[in-house]
Amino acid sequence: MPTLKLTHHAVENAAPPEKGRLEYWDNLVPGLALRVTDKRAKSWILMYRLHGKQGRLTIGSYPAYSLADARDEAREALVKAHYLLHQ
Repeated sequence: MPTLKLTHHAVENAAPPEKGRLEYWDNLVPGLALRVTDKRAKSWILMYRLHGKQGRLTIGSYPAYSLADARDEAREALVKAHYLLHQ
């Protein structure tokens, strides 16, 4: 699972795997990844942990959600998960 500082250029040029899917993990927002499929579809996901259980949130597809949009959505979701964790 590659981790890198995602940029517009990196997202545009993210190479698809030969088969299946591959996640490119952002090093700025914990748990945020660009998922790329062998059919070249790109989407944003967020992995998080709440009450000891791992969860996954699909934020949306690229380019409908830009990198900035995905980071904003991911940060907002992480704040909500943190709030729920401490209730």
